[in-house]
Amino acid sequence: MSATMSKYYWRCQLLGWSALLVGLIIIYGFYGFSIREPLILVFSGLLATHLLRNAILRYQWLHLPFRVGLTRLFFGALAACTIASLIRTLAISFFPFIFSHHRGLAFPRLLYLGALNYTFVVIPWTMIYASYYYMGRLHRQELEKRRLETKLEKMRLESEGSGVDMDTIMNTLSRIQKSIDENPDRSRAEITEFSNLLRKGYLTFEK
Repeated sequence: MSATMSKYYWRCQLLGWSALLVGLIIIYGFYGFSIREPLILVFSGLLATHLLRNAILRYQWLHLPFRVGLTRLFFGALAACTIASLIRTLAISFFPFIFSHHRGLAFPRLLYLGALNYTFVVIPWTMIYASYYYMGRLHRQELEKRRLETKLEKMRLESEGSGVDMDTIMNTLSRIQKSIDENPDRSRAEITEFSNLLRKGYLTFEK
């Protein structure tokens, strides 16, 4: 699963940044600028967004409460813009012959303008990445609910005529089902534990 997601991520990354590269080459070529600058722009953006993704996964920002996670995503995106701009600005400083139209601009101004330009790419990238994650999470939760509903129906059919108090069982599992949205990991653990206890109860009853 993770390997598949990683392949899909890299395909989207390379496809998106390649499309941007082609567009920038056309624009820069039209104005007579060096087409080598778009390569630096795209490389810097690709590296910065990949670092941002690593931070999102490592610190689990998307698992945090929505407002907290959104705040960290926003500041993480700004940090990614700054990193990308820093790489680009250093390239301009060390290779001025490639970026001749930037001559005369001070380092802080180049850094600020670069970071500002990157926000038009990195912010949408972050929104798309987060939206895809949340959509996937909703899909997984829906599958979990369906699995739980199927389990409830199966248990109801198996318990008919056994004298087991199904109202208690249904109420308990319904409570666990409602908590899936708030804490899916804890809900799955509670379902497993409850299932084990119930299975033991059935075995005792059958004996």
